[in-house]
Amino acid sequence: MMNDWNDQGQHAMGGGGWIFGMIAMVLLVAVVVVGLVALYKMGKSKPVAASNSLASPSVDPAVEILKKRFAKGDIGEEEYLQRLELLRRG
Repeated sequence: MMNDWNDQGQHAMGGGGWIFGMIAMVLLVAVVVVGLVALYKMGKSKPVAASNSLASPSVDPAVEILKKRFAKGDIGEEEYLQRLELLRRG
């Protein structure tokens, strides 16, 4: 029967083979832990609200219409400022 050990008492694969196995096991455990932590954090994150982030709910629709009319040139600057002041006063 053939022996897998050499004259120096080392396995035929080499004396340091167990070190690489240990490093591989530590890396595998680290990858699994990092993956579990990432999944946990993804599950705990708050969902993003499905709303239009550009439109503020506090913006008066009348002010928006006034801005559009001024931008199109339907009204002049003086009229825009007067109407804007009236809308802001309530």
